[in-house]
Amino acid sequence: MWKRMLKTELLEIRMDESNRLFEVQLYGNIEDTIPVVRLGHADLIELMHTLLEINRTFRGDLPYYAAGEKSEQSTHSFIDRQNQPKLPVSAEKSTSASMHA
Repeated sequence: MWKRMLKTELLEIRMDESNRLFEVQLYGNIEDTIPVVRLGHADLIELMHTLLEINRTFRGDLPYYAAGEKSEQSTHSFIDRQNQPKLPVSAEKSTSASMHA
């Protein structure tokens, strides 16, 4: 059964939960045909990741990891965390206890 999730002047988004389908209807000046895009769950997930990547690009976000490798900044922060001085055992217990409280 189709359920409307969003309706604007330009588009309508619906989902069919039982069949795991996602549908977008586009409205425009054409009266006789309305373009419809229907995607399955896997295609929907891929579309969502693509839209999130576009959003990050529009906002100017820097990726945490470069494609296929860690960025220099994340490597340095990992090294810095490893080179921090060790806390005494009693201090570690009180710190972890305060974090869980």
